[in-house]
Amino acid sequence: MAPPGIPNITSTPDASRLFTNAVAPFIAVPFAVGTCAVVIVFLLPFLVLQFF
Repeated sequence: MAPPGIPNITSTPDASRLFTNAVAPFIAVPFAVGTCAVVIVFLLPFLVLQFF
């Protein structure tokens, strides 16, 4: 459901599914990359301390 004042351009399930499939990679890829970067940044000092 679209909030009031915003036209509901994805009124049909097909349009909604196409819109989701088109937008999902642009959201999921940066989110995954960002998550990996955060994990690496947090784990890197611990790995360095263990090796040295």
